[in-house]
Amino acid sequence: MRQSGMNRRRKAQLVGMFACVMLILTNPQGRGDSGTSSSPVVAAVEAGLREFERRNNRIMTPAEFNEVVAKHQDRIFHDPDADRLLRSVLRAYANARPPGMVQPLELAAIFKAKRQTIDNCQFRYTKNRTLDAALCEGVYSISPDTDPKTLHQRIHFAQSGAKLFRTVAYGTSSHGQGDDAPTLARAFDGEVEVSYNRRVNAANRHKPSSLNWYYRDDDHWLPVGAMLGDKQAGTTMLSYLDFAGLIERLPELVYVEPETTTLDGREMLVVTQGMVPPLNVYYLDVERNFAPSMLEHKTEVDGVAIIVRYKGSEFQDMGNGLWLPQKVTMECLREGADGQYRAYLTETYEAEQMAINAGVDDSLFDGTSIVPIGARMNDRIAGIDYRFGLDDDATQEALQDAVESVRRMKKQKGQTENADEATAANTPEADEVDRRPIAAEDRSTISQISPLRLFLVAVVAVMLVLGCVLVFRKRRLRRDQRN
Repeated sequence: MRQSGMNRRRKAQLVGMFACVMLILTNPQGRGDSGTSSSPVVAAVEAGLREFERRNNRIMTPAEFNEVVAKHQDRIFHDPDADRLLRSVLRAYANARPPGMVQPLELAAIFKAKRQTIDNCQFRYTKNRTLDAALCEGVYSISPDTDPKTLHQRIHFAQSGAKLFRTVAYGTSSHGQGDDAPTLARAFDGEVEVSYNRRVNAANRHKPSSLNWYYRDDDHWLPVGAMLGDKQAGTTMLSYLDFAGLIERLPELVYVEPETTTLDGREMLVVTQGMVPPLNVYYLDVERNFAPSMLEHKTEVDGVAIIVRYKGSEFQDMGNGLWLPQKVTMECLREGADGQYRAYLTETYEAEQMAINAGVDDSLFDGTSIVPIGARMNDRIAGIDYRFGLDDDATQEALQDAVESVRRMKKQKGQTENADEATAANTPEADEVDRRPIAAEDRSTISQISPLRLFLVAVVAVMLVLGCVLVFRKRRLRRDQRN
């Protein structure tokens, strides 16, 4: 019977949680609540809160109130203005609780102000990950080949306005890269992105439609260390690492405890977002402009209670009210049968360099520093492939001109598909020309033979023209014979 009661309460909690999630999705920015203060649903909730407090001499817990929301879910979601009504219901509970020393939206404004003061930044830090394979079962999938139990990374991240740079070097991997050999690298100069993968020794150059790679929280120190989203995007991949954005989405679900607590000997403001899992509990250092010292993200995976905990240490004053930890420990803990939480995944972050508004060298963002000589470059903007740094600019320009010349001739002659195939069979592809390996002993003479290579390109172009003429004449003769 006790288990059955727990299941009923859990179902009610999940229904209420679903209601809040639906509200966030349908109205993330929020609107006013005019006309809802006299709603029968709001009046019934307020009366229930007062009656509960009179009978029990205390205020409802968030879980208890979530069950109240679940009871009214049908009336709420069938209301023509359901989002405002649900916000009013949540606000009724917030008003019944003792107020905190700072209002949620005031905290959001403080974090946004911190974010807006950052014009450029640069971080170098290490990231170490350890997995407990036995505890991972059922909550975290691992593969011995692609996801080693231990992993060491060195990350270099820089930003200047819209310009971005990131390299990740894997110190422990099956490819044997050293700590100073970037395995993955990306650079964006505001218009063009260049990415490089050492595992295949290949690079890409293109104009990105989005920069999703940049918003990965584990590759950016500001969300991990300060819970700050990017000021251009306004959010991050993991919403609970964007404190201001999370509050602004639904401030009615954010509660600031009226009393501070102590963590590691320092006074902390405790802020809770949510009522039942998934919920987030933040510990903000009062004397450090509410710098996040610890975050606990509480959720469930297939019925197993999970806590993701971030904890910072060795804080440094970066100016403009921004404090950053030099070290961060992230633990993923699961609840066992004995009710104890044990870590199945642990990550430690340790900064070697933290620089805010100190300026960043623009050469980082043009991509030339992340691609080694000889790597295959897929230039999607120019439409060609080549070996980076081996072919001189003049040859590359001549090759592009030759390709464009052939395209123009085919368009002018109006050749058929069969004629195109015949031409292609006698034409060396641009990829084949570019990908020819250049021996080390021949590289020093590139500049001397460049005119010869240009002459050969011109000869090929002439041969193409003659081939097109011959094909055209043969087709015309066959047509005349049939007539």
